[in-house]
Amino acid sequence: EMHPLSADALRRLGGEPAGFRARQLQDGMAGTADLTLTMTRDHRQEVLSRAPRAMSRTFTLIEAAALLDLLGPDVDLPDGTPVERARALVKRMAGARSARQSGAADDVPDPIGQPGEVHDQAGEMIAAAVVPVLSRFADVLADRSPTGI
Repeated sequence: EMHPLSADALRRLGGEPAGFRARQLQDGMAGTADLTLTMTRDHRQEVLSRAPRAMSRTFTLIEAAALLDLLGPDVDLPDGTPVERARALVKRMAGARSARQSGAADDVPDPIGQPGEVHDQAGEMIAAAVVPVLSRFADVLADRSPTGI
């Protein structure tokens, strides 16, 4: 289950922690995933140590949000199915990596063992990044333009 202080932070953000269950990364998961998001650069490195070919599809959550912002809402995606377009967006994100510097700001600090304020801070960082990432991919998968038209 989610740590009680993290669950409280999630509730304050309007989320519901009921039913949450953590899973450990298993060999093969990242190698077949279209997109892998991690909380820290160390986590990303752990993923890549198991699936080196997943580099172009593995990002920290904050890095992914920053890359999507860098690409802008009008990034050119090829015609195709929504899934093909989502995969193309991930490729564009990987291509944009060279235009930004990765660093400690790409990491969400681990709040476990820390006071509630750190859980709140981590929750706010996650929400600030996950909402635009999910929105962007939802738009692509729903085959909507960036403006929603």
